[in-house]
Amino acid sequence: MINIAICEDDIVFRKLIYNEMNRFLNAIGIDGQIKSYSNGQDLLQQKNIYNFDIYLFDIEIGEDDGIDMAKQIRINDNNAIFIFITNKNERVYEVFNLDTFGFVRKSNLKKELPVLMSRLKEKLSGYINKYQIKCENGNRYITLNEIYYIERVSGNIYIHTKEENITTRYRYMTELPFEIINDVMKEVYRGIVVNFNHISHINNNDIIMTNGEKVPISRRKKTKIKDDYREFMFR
Repeated sequence: MINIAICEDDIVFRKLIYNEMNRFLNAIGIDGQIKSYSNGQDLLQQKNIYNFDIYLFDIEIGEDDGIDMAKQIRINDNNAIFIFITNKNERVYEVFNLDTFGFVRKSNLKKELPVLMSRLKEKLSGYINKYQIKCENGNRYITLNEIYYIERVSGNIYIHTKEENITTRYRYMTELPFEIINDVMKEVYRGIVVNFNHISHINNNDIIMTNGEKVPISRRKKTKIKDDYREFMFR
C-alpha cells in the first residue's frame, strides 16, 4: 500500500496531478491511497495519520512554501519521496539538499511527468523486490532501496544501509544477486557503488548520504558523477 500526498493550490493542476497519479498506480498494479491538499498546513496536520510515502509539492502554495514543508517532513522521515511540480524554475537548486526524487516544470508537465513516473516505477520496484543475500551469520533478504552503498574492502563485499553494515560472504560484486551498475547505482570510487536515491549532496571530495555518512568520490569520476546525478534528478 502506497500513500501519496499532493499539495497544490491551483485546482486545475491539483486535479491533473491526482488523475496522473491514479493512472500511474493502476498501470503498475500497486494499491495506493491519494490525498490532495490546497495548503501546506492541512497536509502537515495529517501526514502522521496517513504516513505518506510520496509527496508532490508545488514550491509556492499560497502563503506556504513547499520547500519549507519538505524540510519539516524530512526531519522525521528520511525515506519519503519528494517530487516538486512548479513553475518556479529558478528555485530548483534549493531542493537538491532535501534528497529530492525529481522536479517537473508546470510549463512542460505533460512531457516531463510521464518520464518521471517511469523512473518512479523503477524506484518503487526497489521497495517491493527482495533479494537473498548470503551473510556471515546466515542469509537475509534486502530490497535495493535499503542499500545506501556497497563497497569491496580487502576482498570482502559490504552492503551499507541506513542503520547497519552487512558483511556478506561474497568476494566480488558480480556475485551479488542483482545488477550492480544501473541508472540508479553508480561506481563513484574504485570498489564503491552508491545508490543515487540516497545522496544528499556532493562536495568536492565526498558524497554525503542522507544518513550523514561520507563516501569518497574519485577525482577522475567526479565530473561524470555530478553530471549523472543531475541527469538522475531531472529525468
